Amino acid sequence: MREVTAFIHDNIEFVMPTVFKATMRDWAEDLIQDGTIYFTNIQRFIDDSDPQRRDQNEGRHVVVRNGVRCTAEYPMPVYVWCCSMDTRPCRTIETWSDKDCVIQVLDTIEFAKRITSAVGKQHPKLWPLHLGPVVYTKTAGGRERTDWADGIFQKDERYDGQKEFRFALTGATGDQSEEHIALTLGPCRDIVRIALIMNPEHMGSPDR
Repeated sequence: MREVTAFIHDNIEFVMPTVFKATMRDWAEDLIQDGTIYFTNIQRFIDDSDPQRRDQNEGRHVVVRNGVRCTAEYPMPVYVWCCSMDTRPCRTIETWSDKDCVIQVLDTIEFAKRITSAVGKQHPKLWPLHLGPVVYTKTAGGRERTDWADGIFQKDERYDGQKEFRFALTGATGDQSEEHIALTLGPCRDIVRIALIMNPEHMGSPDR
């Protein structure tokens, strides 16, 4: 992974954001204490039963070229760790109502460096980490592709309220597709914290 401190979106340069993710309390503690993290196969979101999250176009890149709508798919397995740039944890948990807490990654750059290091040691056959904000241009068709991974970071406009930021890993063409990829980053209590915990007796009511 090259050194990244900012990204370009709609021709505007943004500093790398802090990000938030809805998860289960046990998983959050595992990440904070020993750095256990799971990248999910994008097929999970194609098959998701929740209409807020299900995206049957996940992993497809859509562009309009000379007035023609063109679609490309990835021939290799794609794994993502999805989070949100929305700084309101209550909004994040609304999309993931089956989770019971929200974590905040305080230093996104350091988090990415630890993922990159872990991938190199634990899953060396995977391609290097890609990360960045999702663009919501799939409905109308996006710009010409400038990077082969662009389609992983493209979704339909109806999801734009999620303000999603992604970390993505890919295998090679022909690799066996796994449900998820597990990594151990080492203790992350210095860069990850629990931002919100849901009251287990009243799911939907945040207990700060």
